[in-house]
Order: sequence, then structure tokens, then C-alpha cells
Amino acid sequence: MGILILLAILAVIAWNVFVQVAARQQATISTSGDVASARRTVSAAFGSTWARVEGKGDDNFRQKLRMRAPVLSVSYQSNRTGGTEVDIWCSHFKKRYGCMEHAQLMWRKQRAVARFLTQAQLTLPQAANQQLTGDRVQQVVGEQASIDPEVEVSSVHNALKGRSPGNQSPTDGAPHMTGTRYLSPTEMAEYQRVLTDNLTGAEQKAMRERDPRAYRASLQTQLRHVPMPSEQKPDINGFREGDGIRLVQPFKGETISYEPGRTGTFLITNTAPAQIRLAREGFYEIFIDGPDGRLIMVRNGDVERIPGHANVLYSDDDESFQIVRN
Repeated sequence: MGILILLAILAVIAWNVFVQVAARQQATISTSGDVASARRTVSAAFGSTWARVEGKGDDNFRQKLRMRAPVLSVSYQSNRTGGTEVDIWCSHFKKRYGCMEHAQLMWRKQRAVARFLTQAQLTLPQAANQQLTGDRVQQVVGEQASIDPEVEVSSVHNALKGRSPGNQSPTDGAPHMTGTRYLSPTEMAEYQRVLTDNLTGAEQKAMRERDPRAYRASLQTQLRHVPMPSEQKPDINGFREGDGIRLVQPFKGETISYEPGRTGTFLITNTAPAQIRLAREGFYEIFIDGPDGRLIMVRNGDVERIPGHANVLYSDDDESFQIVRN
């Protein structure tokens, strides 16, 4: 009995040593698509519980739900074949008793992002990889893009920044779920214009060479999330936010799995035009019903629509949501 206990202790120690080492290592994935396509795929791998932050990579993410969470950074570099080298590593972390805090979270997420990039290469049509420029983009990171303040960005940035005034969270700290402000006809027309303004790689390259600041502003617009109620969000291949769905293929994640037949709700947590295009190319966000339900990402052939629709309410800070069945 004593030997078994000793072996169990040694196994735990070995596992923790492995995770500590693995979490600090860099993963490099080679993709056949250009930088912008790789960047869109990486962004899709991080759900609403991850925040964009400043960091050493082109994209940097931190878990919102963990105290003292590390930063996972991602950098992109075009290669000679026209593809992209994607580096994923933990660029900032804090230690406790000499060990990285949340090391297992970083190790798991790094593997998940790498797997997501690999699956995207096998799933997305090659033509989709040619929609944005393939050159390296420096310091243009979605909602925290570092843009010259003199650059005039689309009015969709200024007019569509979020909730209507006066929506404050309750004093008890619980998320304040309210209806998101409707976009005005003018704002909606501007959003639709940005959504359809999908320049080819050649067109974007020409814009960047002609006017780099206008190019950066255009890219920021394509990566900017615009809060709006579910009924105003674009359809994703006929799906609307709140639609009932059912898995027709098994889902196997890092920490949870679901069998075919599980039901859930179709979500659109990010309305950035680039994110909407990625979803239309075959990646859907689904919140599974039940006590073990999670927000997962599946491919278009993995689900089917079923009768029923739900209202989806988001908190004022967009960090959480509530599904209300009709």
C-alpha cells in the first residue's frame, strides 16, 4: 500500500513538472494561408472569456476568469511559400513558490489554438485564405489595436461602441443583463457596408502601399466587435443567434465531450466583420444545454437546426450572457 501511495505521489510530481515545462515552451505551426487568415482563425479560437491585452506578440490574450492569469501571445510571419509561421507562447506569467501559476491552462490553450489552426487548414476552402493580405501586420490587434489617433476610422467605431448610457452593474457585483441598444438605420447601413467591404489580398496590398494608415484603419474596422441585439446580427449560413441546434457529430474537447443528439443554442458572440466571414466559412459557436453545458466551437457539418428559439442577453461589459427560452 505504501508503495502505491509513493508511486501516486511521484506521478503527480512528474505531471506537474511536465506541465510547468510544457507551458513555457513555444509552439510553431505552419499554415498554407496568409497572415490575415491565420489571424482570423486564432481570434476564433478564443471565446468571450478571454480578453485582448498588451503583450509581446501580434495578438495577446488573458483569461478573464482567472486571478493572476498568464498572457498567451501569438505572432505571425509570412514564409517563402506564401504561407504563415504562427508562434504561440506564454509571454508573461507570475510565479508562486517558484512555479508558474495556471500552467496547465496555458499548456491546454496553446495546444487548442495549434489544433484549431491545423483543423482550419483542412476545413476552410483555399479561396477563403486569399481574402486578406499575406504580409505581416504589426500592432493591429482587434479591439486594442495601436492606431495613430489622427487616423479617421469608420463611424462604426465611434457610433457603435456599446450599450446605451446609464446601464450600470448592480452593487452586488452580479452581471447586469440588459437589452443591447439597437443600431440606428444609419449605423446598421454602415455596419453592413463594412461587412460587404471584403477586399482581396491584392486590393489590400495596394491600399497598404498607397496609404498605410488607411490600411491599418480598414483592418481595425474589420476586426472590431459591434454590440447589437440578436435580431440585428447577421445570419450565418441561415442560422440566427438564438436558434435551437442539435449535434449530429460527437464533440471532443480538451476537458469535455458531447455525444450526437445533444441540443444547444446558436450564438454570435463577436460581430466583427472578419469574424462573421470566418463563421460563414464553417465555424459555429454553440452553447450546449444542460448542467454540463459549455460554449464550444464546431464545424458546419456537425450541427442541424431544430425547432425553437431563445433570446440571448449580454451583460453590459459583454463578458457574460444569458439564454432565455421563449
